[in-house]
Amino acid sequence: MHMKKNVIPGLRKVDWSDEARQNEFLNCVLSAMGHLGKNVSYDDLAGISGCAFRACSPEQEMGPGAYHIMNDISLIGHTFKMLGYDVNLHDRSDYATDRKLIIDSIDRGIPILTFDGVVSCSETCIISGYDDDGAVLLGYSPFMYIKDDHPEPADSTGYFRKTNWHDGFFKEVNGKILVIGKPTTSLSKEEIIKESLRTAVKLIRAGYAGHTYFAELVQEDTDNWFFLQLMIVCMDCNVFQDKVYVAPYLREAKAILKAKADTLEKCAKLYDQISALRREMSGYFPDDLSMPERIKDKELRRQYAQRVYKIRDLEKIAADFLEKI
Repeated sequence: MHMKKNVIPGLRKVDWSDEARQNEFLNCVLSAMGHLGKNVSYDDLAGISGCAFRACSPEQEMGPGAYHIMNDISLIGHTFKMLGYDVNLHDRSDYATDRKLIIDSIDRGIPILTFDGVVSCSETCIISGYDDDGAVLLGYSPFMYIKDDHPEPADSTGYFRKTNWHDGFFKEVNGKILVIGKPTTSLSKEEIIKESLRTAVKLIRAGYAGHTYFAELVQEDTDNWFFLQLMIVCMDCNVFQDKVYVAPYLREAKAILKAKADTLEKCAKLYDQISALRREMSGYFPDDLSMPERIKDKELRRQYAQRVYKIRDLEKIAADFLEKI
């Protein structure tokens, strides 16, 4: 018999306080892994998961949510495989079924991850508890502090409280629930690096057209300048920013894959250039959405787009190197 209220205390907070590490998915995974005693850093996880090698597909609707991990859904299972955990991803179903999935996991002491909800606009939430027999969920999401999106007062634990969680945004976008299962056989460091880099090559190849599409879209005039600026900010914080962690990740890999050290270093140097381009990009349109008039400057948008093209082309060369590993 489950309890009326049950909470997993003390999870690592998921918010936007670290301006250099804002990927919602990665931060929620780190929070869950920390509770389970798995020690991994954000910087390494950006490489292991494949997130640092992503671009956005031209086949999807480009907008502020284009970075959501659901657009590269295979990375969810890949990430947890690399971390040594079995997971099951469930589509939103009826309330009784979804409520039971969450309650059963919390009662086992295992946090839940939800995708596209349950707090409005969230890419990923970590669910750390429930109240009122599961009618209320508790957890963390960066959007929990934005009153327009989530006006409910926080729980005494500091977690958000979300009533009617099964409806609203979670229903609108057909969200998903991730149940973390038992630990699996641990992969060696060499196996983790090799499989992650194979995933990276696939992401880079698939993302070439996505970079092109994004750069072209940035240069187009629009009737909704705020929407365009918000899209750029979201892409900056959640796609391009994580690329700065690739070069250190590849250089760490040199100690494991010693026979491939030269190739890894050549690739790392390409990502040094990409990191420099990323830093330049951040100066065009501030991530805090200040200076809104800048987005209307066509020359600024052209210069920004040129850096996206350069990143695209450098990553294509990097994929050629990574394919040899």
